[in-house]
Amino acid sequence: MSTEAFTAENSALLLIDHQTGTMKLIKNLPLEVAKRNTLALAKTAKILKIPVVLTSSQEENLQGPLLPELADLLPEAFASRVRRAGIVNAWADPNFKAAVERTGRKHLIMAGVTTDVCLLAGAGMLTGATVAPSPVGADEPKPKTSKPKVVADGEGEKVWALGVKVTVKVKAEDTGGAYSVFEDVIPPGGGPPPHTHSKEDETIYVVEGELVAFLDGKKYEVKAGAWVHMPRGVEHYFKNVSDKPTRMILTYTPGGFEKWFLEVGTPVKDGDSGPPLSTAEDIKKAVNSAAKYGVEFRKK
Repeated sequence: MSTEAFTAENSALLLIDHQTGTMKLIKNLPLEVAKRNTLALAKTAKILKIPVVLTSSQEENLQGPLLPELADLLPEAFASRVRRAGIVNAWADPNFKAAVERTGRKHLIMAGVTTDVCLLAGAGMLTGATVAPSPVGADEPKPKTSKPKVVADGEGEKVWALGVKVTVKVKAEDTGGAYSVFEDVIPPGGGPPPHTHSKEDETIYVVEGELVAFLDGKKYEVKAGAWVHMPRGVEHYFKNVSDKPTRMILTYTPGGFEKWFLEVGTPVKDGDSGPPLSTAEDIKKAVNSAAKYGVEFRKK
């Protein structure tokens, strides 16, 4: 590896996947800080006349377009950005590699969101390049250790939460905070109001029944066997539109939001034929409590 210092004359800046949707996946610092860091790099390159290569992945999907401020700061680089069609590793895209080679620079300052895959993987493919990774956030702390755990069918802490039967299978404390898992049984016509998580990504896997899911304003028909990913920062909700209960497995990454269900829920008792009636006070309590966990509910 070269020991030559990075200068404005021998370096190029590569900004990888700084998209409005993808950046919401950042976990280790506030979104606005990550955005500010990204734009600071872009402004520095503009002032020092460092060539810039921009790339994005599937802009038409949940990843979204590149930050619009980049178009204002770097109009030429934005117009010629490399739009990857489903190629996760930017270096695996020949158009991206060619764009980097056209800069004529061997000292590469690279910034990205998912730095291990989209940024660093394959960087050595550019012969003779010296890489200085510049992620938009700090290194994530190492996860806490966890222990093996087996939860049998029917086991777990059970509560009624706003008409839904929730069984907590795995808590954050079981996984070193990495994730939590629980089972929901949604009655016909049931489902949460529109809401947005700011701290965790949510997934659901439909085991039995069907749902209508609304993700970022789009409607999806979701049936048994389907898996749904709901990134933090994206408003979503779902509803059981069938005449039978829908059973599904949910995960939160990182874990912790299961505490909300246990806080606002009512313990399930043997012989319960259904959930207790939710009062206006119950709903108010649930909404206020959710705010403590970084979740915002909105009326339909």
